Amino acid sequence: MAPCTLERTETAGGITISQYKVWQQFGGGYNIVARNGTELERIHTRSLRQADETFAMLIGKYSGGDYMEQRQASRDADDLYAWATGR
Repeated sequence: MAPCTLERTETAGGITISQYKVWQQFGGGYNIVARNGTELERIHTRSLRQADETFAMLIGKYSGGDYMEQRQASRDADDLYAWATGR
């Protein structure tokens, strides 16, 4: 794996999903990796938006739940709070 920085990690159903930002001088982009002691999946994306969607998709895949729906509900609540407080 190219030199990178760990951005976030979550565990779903015994699987660890990690998102890494690849250093720009080594091509840039993002690697999303699912592991359970051995590497199960590795997906490379070029944009942060694709990386976030892929990360959420893998969380949903391995947890059996709808992670994207939960994340959207959380964002909606945050947006409503910001609007209500003027922040």
